[in-house]
Amino acid sequence: MKILLIKHRKICCLFYVFTPKSFGGRATVSSIQSMITACKADIIGIDQYSLMDDETYRRGKSKTEQLFSITEGLMRLSERYDIPISDYPN
Repeated sequence: MKILLIKHRKICCLFYVFTPKSFGGRATVSSIQSMITACKADIIGIDQYSLMDDETYRRGKSKTEQLFSITEGLMRLSERYDIPISDYPN
C-alpha cells in the first residue's frame, strides 16, 4: 500500500493506492469492503474488474457472469457506504 499526500491550495487529501500484493492476491468485494472501512474512504477507483476474484464463483460460471457478480457486489458497497465506486477503462 502506498499513501500519497496531495496538497493543493491549503487542502490536503490522502490517497491510498492498493495493489494485488496489498490484498495478498487478487482483490474481492469483501477485501474492498475491508479497505473502505479501514481507510474511511470517500471514493474508490478500481483499475480493472477483470483482475478481481468473484467470491460467488461456481463451476461453469462464465467470465461475463463473474464480472456481473463483482459489479453487483461493488454497487451494493457503493450504496451501503454512500460513496462512488468507479472503474477506469483500459
